[in-house]
Amino acid sequence: MKKLIVATLGAAVLILAGCATVGGPEIAPSPTPTKTQPTATVTTQAAEFVTIECSNSDYTATQKFAVERTDTPPNFAAIWSGDNTSCNVWDDVKATTDIELDARLIAGSATVDTLYALCAAVDPTDTYFNGTHVASEAQIPEIKATLKLCPEHPLAAQLQATLDRTTTAAAAPPPPAPVWERYGPVPSNLLDLGDDYYLGMGASICADVQAGKIETGFLHGYLTGGNLPEYVKPQAANVRMAARSIELTCPESMDQFVTLLDQYDAAHGPY
Repeated sequence: MKKLIVATLGAAVLILAGCATVGGPEIAPSPTPTKTQPTATVTTQAAEFVTIECSNSDYTATQKFAVERTDTPPNFAAIWSGDNTSCNVWDDVKATTDIELDARLIAGSATVDTLYALCAAVDPTDTYFNGTHVASEAQIPEIKATLKLCPEHPLAAQLQATLDRTTTAAAAPPPPAPVWERYGPVPSNLLDLGDDYYLGMGASICADVQAGKIETGFLHGYLTGGNLPEYVKPQAANVRMAARSIELTCPESMDQFVTLLDQYDAAHGPY
């Protein structure tokens, strides 16, 4: 309340003073204060880098490189210009730049740090570049993402060729199933038997195959589990073992063996 009274009295004094100076010199009005506009602050984001450690082809020297993270494909030229065939990124790199985000979208299970390591290394002896490799289902997205992050890689053409070869292989018809699979699955323990086991019966089996004796003799009894002379479905396990015996003893007779099985099935199947 005291402040309010003082302010009122002050106003009164000013009014009185004004009245007392009527006819006297005019008092110039106080200048209007000028407002100062704040200056905009421009913040420059510091560049970020990925540290990549690379080894030379005989693993006798290592060197670390710092590759700047950019929205466009990063510059690996300093690494590519030297003998750096194996590279690693030890830090966990999360995708933040435009190019990293694009690559990560198609990378499958591959991480961004893995992609940087793949981009950095130049190893013509790697499986990816050998001219015959067909990529696995997991490798396909990894290769595509690598080409996205570093399309100018020195071996980019070979990487693309691996993708093309994989696409062609996927479109090709699957190879025919082994002859013994037509009769059902083969017990896995048979696949572990040594060659001596098959060689022990190979001579008798080969002799019957070459003589065309699939419904008589040793071969028929063996394939059908001893059910001679009934016409029964050959046993998958026995057909597998007979085929292996032929592979080891008389491989030139394999086509004849398959023909005999086809004829047997045509005459007596379905069982």
